[in-house]
Amino acid sequence: MDASGHYVGAANARGVWVHQLLSTAPFFPIADVVTEIAAVSVATGVPLTAYARSTSGRITSSLLLVRDPSITHGTPDIADCERAAAALAARGNWVSQGQDVRSCMLLALGLREGYDPAAARVHTWTEVTDPVLGKGEVWCGWPAELISARPQPDGTAQVYHEPGVLAFTDFDQLPTLTAIAFDLRQDRLVIHNWLTGWTTAYRRGARSVDT
Repeated sequence: MDASGHYVGAANARGVWVHQLLSTAPFFPIADVVTEIAAVSVATGVPLTAYARSTSGRITSSLLLVRDPSITHGTPDIADCERAAAALAARGNWVSQGQDVRSCMLLALGLREGYDPAAARVHTWTEVTDPVLGKGEVWCGWPAELISARPQPDGTAQVYHEPGVLAFTDFDQLPTLTAIAFDLRQDRLVIHNWLTGWTTAYRRGARSVDT
């Protein structure tokens, strides 16, 4: 699948791993969650990607840990992902709810143009939802902070995070969502596809980007 012509596959992995955790407190600041994800990545040596559900962009109480295929950083084994999820829960701030399994796809889309927080334009999540609803299609998703932490040889983590959107979708709606992502100049998106049993990171077709 070429993500409806707007994006091409950059890295993929067989299997879908989406592990849900709920906070032990009513809410945690997103900044604290980013720090904690980075610490667990360093402690376990596992590259981590997390989607923190957040309507405000500042706090969250629900977290999805996922496998995020990467050419640069590789894709961790599911056993390593489970080990990292257990390590995160053991810190006391999160309770594991186990794997989320659906009969659809989960699309994760960032809203920042490019990767420089100091200079990049950040779109709103309504710039994704409004065109979907305007076409009479069903929207099933929410705003989230997309967080990645990649352990480095010096004992630190390479960390990146940005506002984003998560959407449960199917093959019929995928052309709409990828066209919106393309119009918003998003370089990368990830699809966790329970229908096919694959997880794929896509890059914008018009140019090559580091995934």
